[in-house]
Amino acid sequence: MEEETCLAGATADVHCYDVLTNKWSRITPFGEPPTPRAAHVATAVGTMVVIQGGIGPAGLSAEDLHVLDLTQQRPRWHRVGVPGPGPGPRYGHVMALVGQRYLMAIGGNDGKRPLADVWALDTAAKPYEWRKLEPEGEGPPPCMY
Repeated sequence: MEEETCLAGATADVHCYDVLTNKWSRITPFGEPPTPRAAHVATAVGTMVVIQGGIGPAGLSAEDLHVLDLTQQRPRWHRVGVPGPGPGPRYGHVMALVGQRYLMAIGGNDGKRPLADVWALDTAAKPYEWRKLEPEGEGPPPCMY
């Protein structure tokens, strides 16, 4: 699946775009998918896509982390347990993979207000653990997207 980009949306459907054939296809991964959501983050980590947060038909999604593993012929969803405090339910935030190791979640909205906090998850350390960062200097104001 190196030549494909996979997307998931508020319907919980997963669509893949193959850059070589210029063609979309819908796939049905094994495993339990995340609840339908929008305004979530989806970040590529090697051959996986990590999904966190978002807002769905019932309101804010839980503070959950899901991985779509694309290494097999038929992809598989995994729910990843992360003990302890974390970014919490939010939508409209951003997440990036830094140094091929750290997932950084920044900003968004918790349903009450825009946020400016910064969280990191070390993908190489097990068990996974979110860590709230306290950057020095004047950072950006609370923001979404």
